[in-house]
Amino acid sequence: MIPHSVEGMVPITKNNNMCLNCHTPANAKAMKVTAIPASHFEDNFKSGKKSGKLAGSRYNCTLCHAPQA
Repeated sequence: MIPHSVEGMVPITKNNNMCLNCHTPANAKAMKVTAIPASHFEDNFKSGKKSGKLAGSRYNCTLCHAPQA
């Protein structure tokens, strides 16, 4: 669940994902929010390799995570 409103943040696209501003592992600790897990940086549909960027299949947060607000 997403514990905040996503008003003004959707639709989420590969080129426009405001969630990354706070939830990338590099920013999350300073923002005191949950970091995107390491599994979201693995390309499970192709090779399973880890990379420094979000896997193409994981960019749309609201497909799995629903807003509470």
